[in-house]
Amino acid sequence: MTTHDWVTRLLVAAAVVVALAALALRFNRGGGPAAVLADPVRTPGVLNPRVTQATIRSTICTRGWTATVRPPVEYTNALKRNRCGPTARRARRLRTRRTI
Repeated sequence: MTTHDWVTRLLVAAAVVVALAALALRFNRGGGPAAVLADPVRTPGVLNPRVTQATIRSTICTRGWTATVRPPVEYTNALKRNRCGPTARRARRLRTRRTI
């Protein structure tokens, strides 16, 4: 057997291992893809249990649905002022300095 044959066999074996690893990573033990949930630290708020893959057409894909679940503007504006205020003002000052 030549060196070329060994290299070819090695490359084929490596390709098979990579393919099997990709399949193993694609599916979890439950047989389907894992659920993707928001990180509660980076994405504050709550998940709406009424929104599922089965109800998506009658919930978030329906015109006007967000108005039924969105908090009042006064509440969200206060959140923005309290949570983003200093950071947003600092970023705005930095952008202004750079453009002058």
